[in-house]
Amino acid sequence: MSQLIAIALRYSRTWRFVFNAQKCATVVFPAKRVASIEKPFQLGSSVIPLQQRYKHVGVTVCNRDQRREVVDEMISKGRRAFYAIHCFGGYLGGSNPAIVSKLYWTICVPSMLYGAQVLPFSKSDMEKLETAHRQSARRIQGLPPTTSNAGVLAPLGWWSLEAHIHKTKLLFLLQVLSQPVSSICKKIGMTRLVQFKYSKNKEHMQGPFNDMFNLCVRYNLLESVYRWVDVGTYPSKGRWKKVFVMPLVWWST
Repeated sequence: MSQLIAIALRYSRTWRFVFNAQKCATVVFPAKRVASIEKPFQLGSSVIPLQQRYKHVGVTVCNRDQRREVVDEMISKGRRAFYAIHCFGGYLGGSNPAIVSKLYWTICVPSMLYGAQVLPFSKSDMEKLETAHRQSARRIQGLPPTTSNAGVLAPLGWWSLEAHIHKTKLLFLLQVLSQPVSSICKKIGMTRLVQFKYSKNKEHMQGPFNDMFNLCVRYNLLESVYRWVDVGTYPSKGRWKKVFVMPLVWWST
């Protein structure tokens, strides 16, 4: 990592621009609870601070100690958007559930799950998201809090948030692998795919690509991904959806 930082620093000096070390951060993803490094990274003479979380292009990257807070922030962001759209029809005696449902999936869900394609979610994180998701469904339909979970999503035709996140991850995988060969994203994805294919401990591998590959294993799609790479041709977005939607719906129900 120090060598890569040195390369970036030399490049900036060649083209006469400056990196601000205080706007950078070192985030450690440890196997154990304690996150530490032997020697802090430096950008020139400035020390890059060690942090537990960092927001990059709108996506908060964090280690496991901060993941709970990040999920809470995601839920809070989605709720604020939901309360705003749910008040549209307040002066007319209430909003049409079908309209609010459409607005929820168009505005609230993308706002709440921004960057979910590359974020890891534990079972407790997913349960928090699902609880907030069901609460929104109850409010839209005017149902009491005691309504069973199974009877909340079905009348609106909603998916669970977990199924929706899985769908976005699988679509993102296709988007990355179908990029030109010169794309750095595709090169990283292909490298991770080879590592995943020949690894004996697939369950313990971490990272966004490994999450996507594990989803392919869950829905029996990994052989299709291998076939794409071997042949060099990739399906369209619509065709890829047709392949995984049925297993996804069956699993989520």
